[in-house]
Amino acid sequence: MHRLFLRPLRSLPSASALTKPAPVFHQSPPCVRPILPPPSAFAAQTRPYHDFLFDEWKKGLQYIALEGPEKTNFVPEKRGKVTDVASFMAAIGRDAPSVAEKFKDWDHLFTATSKSMKTDLGIKLKLVKYILRWREWYRRGLDPYEIPIPVRQKRMVKEKKRLSKLKRLRKGYTRPE
Repeated sequence: MHRLFLRPLRSLPSASALTKPAPVFHQSPPCVRPILPPPSAFAAQTRPYHDFLFDEWKKGLQYIALEGPEKTNFVPEKRGKVTDVASFMAAIGRDAPSVAEKFKDWDHLFTATSKSMKTDLGIKLKLVKYILRWREWYRRGLDPYEIPIPVRQKRMVKEKKRLSKLKRLRKGYTRPE
């Protein structure tokens, strides 16, 4: 036979304890800065920059939601400083401006495959990958900018030769000269 252990009932809270004071929206806590400035006549007339960014982000989300051939054939609208293929290539930099004339138009840039870029247009593989990467980022709403090729640091060749010579001497091996 099981025994049920019941806790004694606690007294219920009063109705006044259940209701919280209504939040005040025109003030923010002292430790948090308001994200947007207070409304004014000037703010009502102009469109805030963050709304523009949000619209671009929504377009990128619409592209991401596409599937299959719709996604591969998607050609974004020209926006900002990018007005044609040459300006897109100039914005992404590296050697891209030199191959801008190989693309017929804006649609050709966004529908060309990597194979056709390599074989038909004769673009080097590294540059094809770079263009394809930027093409995808532009479809997702990112404005193009140049990404420089990272410069490798020169290794100390003389120091390496000296160390290898010391290792050989320690082992008792000397190179015939």
